[in-house]
Amino acid sequence: MATVSGWTGCLERFVRDVRETVQQNGECVVLAGEGIRDEQGNYLSQAGGALAKDSFGYRQLGGAAESLPAIVEKEVGVKARTNKLGTCQRSAMHFASLTDRDEAYRCGQAAVEAAPGGVNRKMATLIRGWGREDYSCTTGLADLSQVARGA
Repeated sequence: MATVSGWTGCLERFVRDVRETVQQNGECVVLAGEGIRDEQGNYLSQAGGALAKDSFGYRQLGGAAESLPAIVEKEVGVKARTNKLGTCQRSAMHFASLTDRDEAYRCGQAAVEAAPGGVNRKMATLIRGWGREDYSCTTGLADLSQVARGA
């Protein structure tokens, strides 16, 4: 398996790694996040068109999985395909880890506990900490003016 993360200006290396992996193993699986960039710093998966930004003005990402097979087929000369998990994977509880479930529950709990006290225009947040050995997480509240461009 070849893993590409934070790919900026590494097209040649990516192609070389895929080619070598295919030669050694007869196959290659590439895991790629939507945040990978091309040599010019543009998101590989950046959507274009009139609706390319969300309501906060951020560029919509989506399509890295569709871009990489064309590169692999052209440069490496092997058939390539994608598997994009999408909405079902992100919303299905049977895919959630115990940590994800616990932290989501704690965020909801923090919001419900804050509401009777008249707290509004706040968002429940996770405050993550890393000890020498252990991960820890507590909740907090953030002003909406500081979140998502002051929503």
